[in-house]
Amino acid sequence: MFKKVLCVFIVVVMMAFSITAMADNTSVVNVSVPQAPNGITIDGTLDPAFGTTSFPVATYKDPTTMNGATGTAYLAWNGNTLYYYIAVNDTTPNHENDNSYERDCVEFFIDPQSGKGMDNTNNDLPYAQIRIASAPDAEGDPQVDGGVQNMDSLANGAADLVKNFIVVPLVPGDTGLTQGYVIEAEIDLTGFANFTQGMTVPFEFQVGDNQNGDTDAGSGRTSQAFMAMSDNIDNQWQWAGSVMGLMTLDAAIPAATTAAPDTTADNGGAVVAPDTTAPVTSPTTGDNDMMIAIALSVLALGVAFVVIRRKATDR
Repeated sequence: MFKKVLCVFIVVVMMAFSITAMADNTSVVNVSVPQAPNGITIDGTLDPAFGTTSFPVATYKDPTTMNGATGTAYLAWNGNTLYYYIAVNDTTPNHENDNSYERDCVEFFIDPQSGKGMDNTNNDLPYAQIRIASAPDAEGDPQVDGGVQNMDSLANGAADLVKNFIVVPLVPGDTGLTQGYVIEAEIDLTGFANFTQGMTVPFEFQVGDNQNGDTDAGSGRTSQAFMAMSDNIDNQWQWAGSVMGLMTLDAAIPAATTAAPDTTADNGGAVVAPDTTAPVTSPTTGDNDMMIAIALSVLALGVAFVVIRRKATDR
């Protein structure tokens, strides 16, 4: 009887962990995005209005390589404008290819009206793929381009949504971008969005990397990093429902206040500055996999005993 119980228990536990793994593969990355009531100056430096919450863009489409460019991103909003700052680690700079998407680049996807959430059939609402390359190519091709859906008023497509941007070296002085680069951008969605505090908006980042230096079309991009494991379907460019980020438009970060120093303490006359270090927080990913697995395992054990006991009673 014990062997039967053990076998049933093991089978159900394996099923529990399989279900958990499947759930993790489709997890959405939830990010709280602070408001920047005074806007953000696009200068390549991390503005305090972005806050301290960053999120990685570091899951590869091909997990066997695990050596392509990755990024760390921040977001902020004000009115119907979004701001992003992404620091990209890329040690194989390449800006030349007949296809813009096969150069080193960052792609930002936004579903501004959030009308159908994560539904793959969101083809009747505004949706944009905004691509910014790490540098212009020698042939003078656009550094900013991309695709849009249901934004027919844009004469130049996604490029018209980029009100301002800048690319600077990740390491100061590294003009060849041999260690990576930072892109900061201002995305104006006026006419396509009606952002309000508390609203949730689907979005996505991709980091494209040309490691081989190929310039011919179809041979450039060798790796691309995503926000979550299930991103590797790589259909964000055509399906709004393929994006795996969900931003919540939050309030502005309170301005830091400096408390008056305590002059009553006996510290030899020295004035000690107050600690104004802001706490560092991380985005919520909704991962409770271990708790789910434990709960399913306990349930499996109970089911196993019930099944065996009924069989014993029926004899």
